[in-house]
Formats: sequence, C-alpha cells, structure tokens
Amino acid sequence: MATRATETERKFRIEDGQQVPDLSELVRLGETERHRLQAVYYDTPDLLLARNRRTLRRRTGGNDAGWHLKLPGDGDSRTEVGLPLTTGSAARLVPTALREQVTDIIGAAPLVPVLELRTNRTETQLTGPRGGSLAMLCDDKVTAVRRGEECSWRELEVELTRGRVELLDRITARFAEAGVPVSESVSKLVQALGEQLAEADRPARPRKATAAQVIGAHLADQVGVIQNREADVRADVPDSVHKMRVATRRLRSALRTFRALMDREVTDQLRAELKWLAGMLGAPRDAEVLRDQLRGELNALPADSVISPVAERIENTLDEQHRRAHRELVKALDSARFSRLATSLLDLVTDPPFTDYAGARAKGVLPELLGRVDRRVAKAWRRARGLEGAEAEEAWHLTRKRAKAARYAWEASIDVCGDEAAAMAGAWEQVTETLGVVQDCVVIRERLRELAEAATAAGESSFTYGVLHQRLVEREESARGPAVAALKAARKLSNA
Repeated sequence: MATRATETERKFRIEDGQQVPDLSELVRLGETERHRLQAVYYDTPDLLLARNRRTLRRRTGGNDAGWHLKLPGDGDSRTEVGLPLTTGSAARLVPTALREQVTDIIGAAPLVPVLELRTNRTETQLTGPRGGSLAMLCDDKVTAVRRGEECSWRELEVELTRGRVELLDRITARFAEAGVPVSESVSKLVQALGEQLAEADRPARPRKATAAQVIGAHLADQVGVIQNREADVRADVPDSVHKMRVATRRLRSALRTFRALMDREVTDQLRAELKWLAGMLGAPRDAEVLRDQLRGELNALPADSVISPVAERIENTLDEQHRRAHRELVKALDSARFSRLATSLLDLVTDPPFTDYAGARAKGVLPELLGRVDRRVAKAWRRARGLEGAEAEEAWHLTRKRAKAARYAWEASIDVCGDEAAAMAGAWEQVTETLGVVQDCVVIRERLRELAEAATAAGESSFTYGVLHQRLVEREESARGPAVAALKAARKLSNA
C-alpha cells in the first residue's frame, strides 16, 4: 500500500573538503549514521516529469529504500508518495499506482530509467534541548551516471522532522554566513541533468533527424502506450485491450520493417515475445469484436428470419469466451515472462540496439526501407490473385497484414517524409480497412458454423445461422471490389 507524506527540506551547496558550519547555537547534534544509497530515476525520454518538478525514483540503501514519487508543494514542502521495492523480474518496472499519479503530466509517454545516483550520505540528527528530533542534516557526496558519463558534487540537505520552518530559516542564515548558500537546484536530479533538462524543452528538428532518432521515438511511443494501458487492461476497461494490442503490433511491425537499422540478435527475440503478448491480448479482443459483429448482423435480419434463441447463444457463448480469455490475459500480465518483456522494452527505449547505419539522416535512409515494405504488399497481392478457396483466404489475409505493416511504417515516418508519408499511410489504411471487411466475413462465417453445430446438438434450429452465413458470403464477394481498387490506388501511389 502506498504511503503519502509531506516533507519540508532545503538543499545547500558546499565544496568538497569544506567544513559543515557549526550549528551548536541553534540545535544539538544527535546520533550520526552513514549510508550508501543508490537511486535510479525514471522519467519520459524528454524529461516531462523533471520539467514539471516531479521526481520518480527507485532507491536502495538507507532507511527509506523503496519507490518514491515527489510532487511539488508550497515553498520548501513537497508531497512524497512511497511504495515498497518491487523484486524479481518486476524489480525495474514502475508500479502502476505511481504512474497513475503523473498521467496528467506524461499521458501515454513511457517511463524509463534516465539517471542513476550513487550517494555516500552522513546523517546527523538535529535535536532540541530535551533530545527530541527537530531535523535531519544530510551531508551527501553524490555521483550521477547518465549515458555512460559521470559527474560528482557534494551538497547538504536539511529536512524538518518535528521542527518548524523558522528553524530552517535560521539554519539557512547560519550556513550563508559560513559560505554555504542555498542550492539553485531543487533536486539532485535537476542538478545532475543540468543543460540536458533545458535541451529537452526545446522543439525538435525532425527533418534533420537521424533514422535512429525517428524510429527510436516511434518505438518509445508504442512502449508508452503498453505501459499506460496495462492497468485498464487488467480492469477490462472498454477499448483498453484494443489500444494495447495495436501498440504491440505497431512495435513488432517496426522491429521487422526497420530491422536493417538494428541488431537482430536483440530484436528477433523481442519480436517473438511481442507476438506472444499480442496473442494473449487478441483472445479477449476477438471474442468481444465477434460478439458485437454478430449482434449487428442479427439485428439487421427480418424478425421472421430469427428462429430459436440465436441472440442468447451468441451472447452467452462469446461473453464466456471473453471472460475466460481475459482471466488468462491477467495471468499473463502477472507472469515473470511479461515482467521480463516489459523490462526489455525499457532497455529498447533507453539503449536501442541501433547499428551505425541508423546514424545516417532519416531522409536518406528511410525511403528505401519504406519502398521494401510497399513491395512486400505487392508481392503478397500478386500471389493472392492466383489462388482459390482456403488458400486464397489465407493469402488475402497476408496481404492485409503486410498492408497494415506498410501503413504503420509510413505513419512512423510522417515527421520526416511529410505529405508523401501521410498520403501513403492513408492509402494503406484504406487497403487494410477494405480487406478487413473481407477478413471479418471469413472469421464470422467460420464461427457461425461452430455456433450452428452447438445449436443443433442442443436441439435448436440452425436456420438463422444459415441465413447469416449466406449474407456474409455475399458481403465478402461485394467487398473484394473496393479492396482491389484500394490496392491498385496504393500501388500506383507507391510505384511498388
């Protein structure tokens, strides 16, 4: 369970080797303890939390090991929300309860490790005449590690325990007299980030970006959606499974489409795990969609075509399938396998496995990769046109999946490729939508056969299922024309 407390503290700059000013006229010095602290700070890649005076860390060592989220308050006061350390495969994953506290700031952006702080701390109790604790004086020697670079400094921190702000003001005055001023940085994180924090607030220049920057940002966006949707998926909030599944598919697709830019020893394994997650998400989502589609088809029939309790069978069968699949999905999200995947996604954002090739300008690198994904759609389409029956259905479905990959790839490139990318993304979206109608008809017809067999076994009429089946056969045939037209338009636009 999360704890919530208000802390009032002030930080001071002090040089290495400089003596801590004498405070004996103000307080008594109590017990002293020494600790070695290690804290990993989490933020979005563009440091939204730090820019909005929030800090989120996972600290080990000392008397307050755990997850800590600090929120701005009045003056020297801040609210701290704490949770115990997570362990095992989930040790590095931000608890959902803390992410929910900052969703208004970060939206669906990913929370990833951005900085490590190693602190040698000397704590001294500052007490009153009768020995009661008034404040804690911390003398910290800090080393910050970010992207392989280190910087070190020393600072003092005075945090009130039972003392009043007036005591903090008197200590501040005494420190100032001794040449120990108040720190300009509100936190160690801000001190460590320095100019990088200001750079994060500057507008990007996407047209001059490298391929690694463009695709890295796209990958981070999808990881953020997966993180952001997890709590809603567990609670079965409407559309949450769909959103998380789409992000998973987009991420897996990008790792394939842009694999020439990355180390495949890393990305191939990650794609396999994302396929597993997409499958777990797909089961409850497919049952939900199929129920709604069949409900719509049934409602469109004339009343005299509905014989036997068809609606009840559809609702009961698919609702139960959804419940079972959702229970299995939650088990999967609770598993060590998912925790390992989620941790790998943190590494994908903070240390993406890009090759040297990815360091080239995106406008020079991406068009060739986008052309390849377009040609893959054209190849699948040529094969589908020469097949019939079940083989044709499978080939058309593959064509749709490749068109979806092309859409995702062009969408990821819009900031760099501009209007051309937007037009191509729209063209491939039209292909996926029209072929989606064809695929829906195939899937629904297959499920209707199963429902009809169950109805017959229960002594119910299968007439209505046959009517629905024939309607779907006709709709599938009529949908192929718009799908082919959309494919021709997209191919013409891409010259694939």
